[in-house]
Amino acid sequence: MRNMQDHVFVKLLVTGTRYAWIRLHEKKGGTNMRRHLPGTLVGLFMLGLAAPASAATFVTQTIYGGHTYQLWDESEISWQSAQANATGLGGYLAVFTDSAETTTVYDALIGNGFFQPREGQDVEAWLGATPADGTDSTSDPNNWAWVTGEAWTEFDASNWGPDEPSGDSEGLAINRYGDFRWNDEAEFVGGYIVEFNDVREPVSESSSFALLGLGLIGVGFTRRRKAKFSVRAWAG
Repeated sequence: MRNMQDHVFVKLLVTGTRYAWIRLHEKKGGTNMRRHLPGTLVGLFMLGLAAPASAATFVTQTIYGGHTYQLWDESEISWQSAQANATGLGGYLAVFTDSAETTTVYDALIGNGFFQPREGQDVEAWLGATPADGTDSTSDPNNWAWVTGEAWTEFDASNWGPDEPSGDSEGLAINRYGDFRWNDEAEFVGGYIVEFNDVREPVSESSSFALLGLGLIGVGFTRRRKAKFSVRAWAG
């Protein structure tokens, strides 16, 4: 938090390594802003909690084997941030251990939002595997481990795209080549697939906006009859 004369700047972590600066400006005729600052910060904190939900967009989902697979769109997201988001939702990045599961789920999700049947890094989705030796570079198709501890199967080791894995191995992604084959990726992709160990209802827009609205209410409660604030936010 920064304090510059009649301005107070608050830096909120939005998602991953992204931040937003919130500027509170006390307008003429208002009461002492510092008097209402604690309540205002509570509201802004709630906005910070809501921000990750708005940064990532739910696209669609499918059910297979009693599990739910949700496709989420968040451009230029790293594997670590995608896994953190998946865990925050109560799931994990998707794990595929056989051909039937992989092709069925892929066919159900492909063609929606960013996840299109063409080659490109921007249409890839993160899955829940990283190099088994803990490094971020491997060209061994067997040196991979699923986040759930499930076995890396013979199918998994054989489901790589051409000349993959290439050694850019932050995490495992799917659809780099416009199909269900694997690719190891080191930077950012277009989104991720979250798996849940149960059947879930699709995410609705109303539930996505509910927490954001609650955060706005928290800010609103800090305004008294004579307190006049303006709130401005920008990414940084």
